[in-house]
Amino acid sequence: MNTNAVKKTQGRRKIAIKPIDNQSSRHVTFSKRRLGLFKKASELCILTGAEIAILVQSLKRQRLFTFGHPSADSVIDRYLNGKSSSSTVNQLNMQQNNQSIILGFVENWKWRRKRKRAFKNQRCALGELKKKVTMRADELSMINGSSSSNSSMKIARFGVRINS
Repeated sequence: MNTNAVKKTQGRRKIAIKPIDNQSSRHVTFSKRRLGLFKKASELCILTGAEIAILVQSLKRQRLFTFGHPSADSVIDRYLNGKSSSSTVNQLNMQQNNQSIILGFVENWKWRRKRKRAFKNQRCALGELKKKVTMRADELSMINGSSSSNSSMKIARFGVRINS
Protein backbone atom coordinates (compact mmCIF):
# COMPACT_ATOMS: atom_id res chain seq x y z
CA MET A 1 0.00 0.00 0.00
CA ASN A 2 1.12 3.52 -0.69
CA THR A 3 1.50 5.36 2.62
CA ASN A 4 2.12 8.69 0.87
CA ALA A 5 -1.38 8.78 -0.65
CA VAL A 6 -3.34 11.85 0.32
CA LYS A 7 -6.87 11.24 1.55
CA LYS A 8 -9.39 13.16 -0.59
CA THR A 9 -12.32 13.06 1.87
CA GLN A 10 -12.55 13.80 5.55
CA GLY A 11 -14.34 10.54 6.32
CA ARG A 12 -15.90 9.83 9.71
CA ARG A 13 -14.39 11.74 12.55
CA LYS A 14 -15.53 13.61 15.60
CA ILE A 15 -15.94 17.32 15.19
CA ALA A 16 -16.69 19.93 17.75
CA ILE A 17 -20.17 21.47 17.61
CA LYS A 18 -19.29 25.02 16.64
CA PRO A 19 -20.15 27.30 13.73
CA ILE A 20 -18.48 26.13 10.52
CA ASP A 21 -16.88 29.07 8.74
CA ASN A 22 -16.25 27.52 5.33
CA GLN A 23 -19.52 27.73 3.37
CA SER A 24 -18.84 24.61 1.29
CA SER A 25 -18.01 22.55 4.38
CA ARG A 26 -21.11 23.91 6.12
CA HIS A 27 -23.33 22.84 3.21
CA VAL A 28 -21.78 19.34 3.06
CA THR A 29 -22.16 18.92 6.83
CA PHE A 30 -25.78 20.08 6.71
CA SER A 31 -26.61 17.68 3.87
CA LYS A 32 -24.96 14.70 5.56
CA ARG A 33 -26.63 15.38 8.89
CA ARG A 34 -30.02 15.91 7.25
CA LEU A 35 -29.77 12.64 5.31
CA GLY A 36 -28.53 10.82 8.41
CA LEU A 37 -31.46 12.14 10.43
CA PHE A 38 -33.94 11.08 7.73
CA LYS A 39 -32.34 7.63 7.51
CA LYS A 40 -32.56 7.08 11.27
CA ALA A 41 -36.18 8.24 11.27
CA SER A 42 -36.98 5.83 8.44
CA GLU A 43 -35.41 2.92 10.35
CA LEU A 44 -37.36 3.88 13.46
CA CYS A 45 -40.62 3.93 11.48
CA ILE A 46 -39.94 0.54 9.95
CA LEU A 47 -38.92 -1.12 13.22
CA THR A 48 -41.63 0.30 15.47
CA GLY A 49 -44.43 1.27 13.10
CA ALA A 50 -44.29 4.85 14.40
CA GLU A 51 -45.59 7.75 12.37
CA ILE A 52 -42.99 10.51 12.16
CA ALA A 53 -42.74 13.90 10.51
CA ILE A 54 -39.46 15.83 10.41
CA LEU A 55 -39.09 19.38 9.12
CA VAL A 56 -35.58 20.74 8.49
CA GLN A 57 -34.93 24.30 7.32
CA SER A 58 -31.64 25.38 5.79
CA LEU A 59 -30.19 28.63 7.06
CA LYS A 60 -28.83 30.17 3.89
CA ARG A 61 -31.60 29.69 1.35
CA GLN A 62 -34.39 29.06 3.85
CA ARG A 63 -35.35 25.83 2.08
CA LEU A 64 -37.63 23.41 3.86
CA PHE A 65 -36.83 19.69 3.76
CA THR A 66 -39.43 17.21 5.02
CA PHE A 67 -39.55 13.55 5.88
CA GLY A 68 -42.63 11.70 6.98
CA HIS A 69 -43.96 8.23 7.37
CA PRO A 70 -46.51 7.53 5.88
CA SER A 71 -46.23 11.14 4.64
CA ALA A 72 -45.23 14.36 6.33
CA ASP A 73 -48.51 16.05 5.35
CA SER A 74 -50.72 13.36 6.86
CA VAL A 75 -48.78 13.29 10.14
CA ILE A 76 -48.78 17.09 10.44
CA ASP A 77 -52.50 17.33 9.55
CA ARG A 78 -53.31 14.70 12.16
CA TYR A 79 -51.29 16.59 14.76
CA LEU A 80 -52.89 19.96 13.92
CA ASN A 81 -56.45 18.61 13.73
CA GLY A 82 -56.09 16.39 16.79
CA LYS A 83 -57.42 13.32 14.99
CA SER A 84 -56.51 9.90 16.28
CA SER A 85 -54.11 7.76 14.34
CA SER A 86 -56.62 4.93 13.96
CA SER A 87 -58.14 6.48 10.83
CA THR A 88 -54.70 6.85 9.26
CA VAL A 89 -53.78 3.31 10.23
CA ASN A 90 -57.08 2.06 8.81
CA GLN A 91 -56.40 3.90 5.56
CA LEU A 92 -52.93 2.37 5.33
CA ASN A 93 -54.28 -1.11 6.06
CA MET A 94 -56.94 -0.63 3.39
CA GLN A 95 -54.30 0.48 0.88
CA GLN A 96 -52.16 -2.56 1.67
CA ASN A 97 -55.17 -4.87 1.32
CA ASN A 98 -56.09 -3.27 -2.01
CA GLN A 99 -52.52 -3.65 -3.23
CA SER A 100 -52.44 -7.32 -2.27
CA ILE A 101 -55.80 -7.92 -3.99
CA ILE A 102 -54.59 -6.18 -7.15
CA LEU A 103 -51.36 -8.17 -7.03
CA GLY A 104 -53.42 -11.35 -6.75
CA PHE A 105 -55.49 -10.37 -9.79
CA VAL A 106 -52.34 -9.62 -11.79
CA GLU A 107 -50.76 -12.95 -10.85
CA ASN A 108 -53.99 -14.78 -11.71
CA TRP A 109 -54.18 -12.97 -15.06
CA LYS A 110 -50.55 -13.89 -15.87
CA TRP A 111 -51.21 -17.52 -14.97
CA ARG A 112 -54.35 -17.63 -17.13
CA ARG A 113 -52.54 -16.00 -20.07
CA LYS A 114 -49.73 -18.55 -19.78
CA ARG A 115 -52.24 -21.38 -19.61
CA LYS A 116 -54.14 -20.00 -22.62
CA ARG A 117 -50.92 -19.88 -24.67
CA ALA A 118 -50.11 -23.47 -23.71
CA PHE A 119 -53.64 -24.53 -24.67
CA LYS A 120 -53.34 -22.75 -28.02
CA ASN A 121 -50.00 -24.45 -28.72
CA GLN A 122 -51.51 -27.80 -27.78
CA ARG A 123 -54.46 -27.20 -30.12
CA CYS A 124 -52.09 -26.40 -32.98
CA ALA A 125 -50.06 -29.53 -32.27
CA LEU A 126 -53.24 -31.64 -32.19
CA GLY A 127 -54.33 -30.11 -35.51
CA GLU A 128 -51.00 -31.06 -37.07
CA LEU A 129 -51.28 -34.55 -35.61
CA LYS A 130 -54.80 -34.89 -37.01
CA LYS A 131 -53.59 -33.92 -40.49
CA LYS A 132 -50.76 -36.46 -40.31
CA VAL A 133 -53.12 -39.20 -39.09
CA THR A 134 -55.54 -38.41 -41.93
CA MET A 135 -52.75 -38.48 -44.50
CA ARG A 136 -51.43 -41.77 -43.12
CA ALA A 137 -54.94 -43.27 -43.08
CA ASP A 138 -55.42 -42.20 -46.71
CA GLU A 139 -52.07 -43.76 -47.64
CA LEU A 140 -53.02 -47.02 -45.94
CA SER A 141 -56.43 -47.04 -47.57
CA MET A 142 -54.84 -46.52 -50.99
CA ILE A 143 -52.58 -49.47 -50.32
CA ASN A 144 -55.55 -51.63 -49.31
CA GLY A 145 -57.63 -50.39 -52.23
CA SER A 146 -60.40 -48.55 -50.43
CA SER A 147 -61.41 -44.94 -51.08
CA SER A 148 -60.16 -41.91 -49.18
CA SER A 149 -63.67 -40.88 -48.17
CA ASN A 150 -64.17 -44.27 -46.53
CA SER A 151 -61.08 -43.76 -44.30
CA SER A 152 -62.31 -40.28 -43.43
CA MET A 153 -65.59 -41.80 -42.32
CA LYS A 154 -63.77 -44.33 -40.13
CA ILE A 155 -61.71 -41.60 -38.48
CA ALA A 156 -64.84 -39.48 -37.96
CA ARG A 157 -66.45 -42.43 -36.12
CA PHE A 158 -63.72 -42.27 -33.48
CA GLY A 159 -64.48 -38.64 -32.61
CA VAL A 160 -62.05 -36.90 -34.93
CA ARG A 161 -63.67 -34.41 -37.23
CA ILE A 162 -61.88 -33.64 -40.47
CA ASN A 163 -62.35 -30.30 -42.20
CA SER A 164 -61.47 -30.55 -45.88
